[in-house]
Amino acid sequence: MNASSGLNIEKCFQNLENLLKNHDWYYEMSDDFKAWSVGKSEWRAIQTLAAICLRHDVLRTETLVQQYTPERYKPYMNAMLQYYSTSGEKTEVTPNG
Repeated sequence: MNASSGLNIEKCFQNLENLLKNHDWYYEMSDDFKAWSVGKSEWRAIQTLAAICLRHDVLRTETLVQQYTPERYKPYMNAMLQYYSTSGEKTEVTPNG
């Protein structure tokens, strides 16, 4: 791994952490289409970044997810992490159904 790819991975972890910290976990319950759209976009970004981060550091990724995910959503996030860590594929996991 060269220094450039190491910086990119670090940026990936930083972006994942920021998204997890600031994500509206209840976006699917919003009556505001704009809020729902932003939440859906963030959810997809979280999934994508988590899948990438898992390939580089499983423990760090799991720690971030556990730290910032509300209790209600941890089963969904854990299922997503397990799926990505075993399959290496990307698919969408919907938190509320």
